[in-house]
Amino acid sequence: MNIKKIIHCLFSLFIVYLLLFIVPAVSFAETPVSFPKANPGAADFSTEPGNTGFWIVDLLDNVINWVLEAAGALAVLAIVYSGIMYITSAGNEETAAKAKKNLTWAIIALVIISLAILIPNWVVDAITGTTPP
Repeated sequence: MNIKKIIHCLFSLFIVYLLLFIVPAVSFAETPVSFPKANPGAADFSTEPGNTGFWIVDLLDNVINWVLEAAGALAVLAIVYSGIMYITSAGNEETAAKAKKNLTWAIIALVIISLAILIPNWVVDAITGTTPP
């Protein structure tokens, strides 16, 4: 397998991931309608989960979640790529060592990304006693 076929395969898998998981999550997401407040400087102490009352906070939350999901998908693709590179090394020690190194870093990245998603949820749960959406 040459590198162009591997890259094409990985890109195809990424597109399939986007179509199966990201696009439905975005298209079926419930977007709350926000109306301007009578007093723009007043804080909104709504009890609805995910409603901070500040649209920029909600926007940043959505963007950060999307970026972390995309980074997780790329980490999974890196793991798949490292596995393919290891399998196709055909006894070449240098390529096998490079594949192992890439696999190690991809797993570390996946762990960090997972923690970046989970830790804020745990902190919010510990502080408020409610589970975030």
